[in-house]
Amino acid sequence: MRNPSPQRARRDFVNPRRMMDRLRKTGKSKPPWSEPVVESTTSSRKTFFDLPPELRNTIYELVADCTLRLSSPKLNTPSTIPGPILASRKCRSEYTSILLATARIEVRITDMNFSTLILTLSSLDQASRKALISNRHLLIILRVRKCGSDVYANLRKWCEESQRLFQADDSAPHWNYVMEKVPANAAQLDWYCGRVRVLEQRVPAEMGNVRAEARKILKVLEDERTGVSGTASWSMGYGDAFAIYAATSARRT
Repeated sequence: MRNPSPQRARRDFVNPRRMMDRLRKTGKSKPPWSEPVVESTTSSRKTFFDLPPELRNTIYELVADCTLRLSSPKLNTPSTIPGPILASRKCRSEYTSILLATARIEVRITDMNFSTLILTLSSLDQASRKALISNRHLLIILRVRKCGSDVYANLRKWCEESQRLFQADDSAPHWNYVMEKVPANAAQLDWYCGRVRVLEQRVPAEMGNVRAEARKILKVLEDERTGVSGTASWSMGYGDAFAIYAATSARRT
């Protein structure tokens, strides 16, 4: 039998049709091709919002068993945002009120600067305000760093705005106050007590709720001062008399 020429052998090898014929003759079959998967247009999966509202609220309450901490942006403290807030618009709408009514909310305030807290409260809608009012776990942690000239003005603004922002509601939120757990300075505490006393005295009688808020802050400062040894000296004019003078001067200007 005569061998095929090299050129013919090369043509046979590169011819796809002849290659397939040879494979069939030797008993080998074509590789099986996968059939395209066609997804059903109708899905039987249930979403979170298919659950009964009562069950969703129970889940929200479990997730809301946490502590929210609000601090000044200047502190660069990373804040943890609860997952349901970021899940979807509907989830955020359902969860926010439960969170504000249930969670433990802590706010750190330095040198009576409540500006961040006031801004946050002013952005709340009616449902959120109502939820916050019902919360009995609201805590403000006071810290004193320096005796600044704006302390009295900041303090008065908070006592007034914390009530004014909730005029349309039945009442304002009930804030509890504590001092930061760090060693305090007797002179600083006396200085701050002096400003709060002046504010309490100067608030008009008809603004009893504002005066009551100032009184709560004063009690915390005085209790802290009781536990601190040392006697403050007001020879430089930083006592209650100076606070009254400063408040009067600020009012005239």
